[in-house]
Amino acid sequence: MDLQAKRKLKEVIRGIVGEGFHGTQSEIAKSLKSRGFKVTQSTVSRTMNQMGVIKEVKGGKQSYRLSLKPKNSYRGSISDLVFNIVHNESLIVVKTKPGSAMFVAGFIDHESKASVIGTIAGDDTIFIAPMKLSKISQTLKEIEDLLTMA
Repeated sequence: MDLQAKRKLKEVIRGIVGEGFHGTQSEIAKSLKSRGFKVTQSTVSRTMNQMGVIKEVKGGKQSYRLSLKPKNSYRGSISDLVFNIVHNESLIVVKTKPGSAMFVAGFIDHESKASVIGTIAGDDTIFIAPMKLSKISQTLKEIEDLLTMA
């Protein structure tokens, strides 16, 4: 699932939970499938956990609510800062919210495996130099996975 699809999925889950949905994660997955998402219960569970959704059981009924506090996770805030990730034959470019590029670049430098030489960040754009040009697609996938975990 690409970055845009993951964002849309979170947006729809936020709407479902915000409307006071009562039921299981499997039922949420069915609701998402009826809206065009190809997801499993485990994807719903993982996504809701990343979003900080809280499970409640009242009167034998299971429901969910959005946490009033943001999820206390370094990775939890990263995906909300990233707009787009693209590459050409030599560089990967990440577009972020204004003022966020240096923070996201520092995260990439710290968390990426040996596939990245380094990053250069401006205000809202990051250039990422891959270790091997022949493996830029794999490096792109690694960066996408790293930045969309939350």
